Amino acid sequence: MKKYKTQDFVLTFLLLGLFLTACSDKKSNVSDNSDKPESFTDFYQKFTTDSLFQLDRVEFPVHGRYMDNEIAGTTESDSTTWTRQNWIIIRAIKKEDLSNLRISKSISDSIAIIKTEGIDFNFTFEETYKRKNGKWYLTNLTDLSL
Repeated sequence: MKKYKTQDFVLTFLLLGLFLTACSDKKSNVSDNSDKPESFTDFYQKFTTDSLFQLDRVEFPVHGRYMDNEIAGTTESDSTTWTRQNWIIIRAIKKEDLSNLRISKSISDSIAIIKTEGIDFNFTFEETYKRKNGKWYLTNLTDLSL
């Protein structure tokens, strides 16, 4: 009878070991996925819909060009620097506005440039993003709107 209990103990120990090994494999797979570089598409969707996420992913100060015809009284653009204090949140473009815009995208593993131009009005907005340590950040902005 004692031998039977020993076999039960060994069998239980082996099953427990297999269970723990299976659990540790799943945990390592989860951490492997978090180390993958994020896709630009997923990043940009969250960037344009979550203002707190956006503020974390803008590499301040952001350098670029800005034209405010009403304030400047000119059609020339000036170099500018955006800080956390004067930043205006970039929002996703509404579907109903897409017919009035021409959007071009150039996306590689390390840099992404999105250029949005007005078709029937003078408007150009260009965003430059760079991947750093697997995460995307806005690094440059050009807003040439008349």
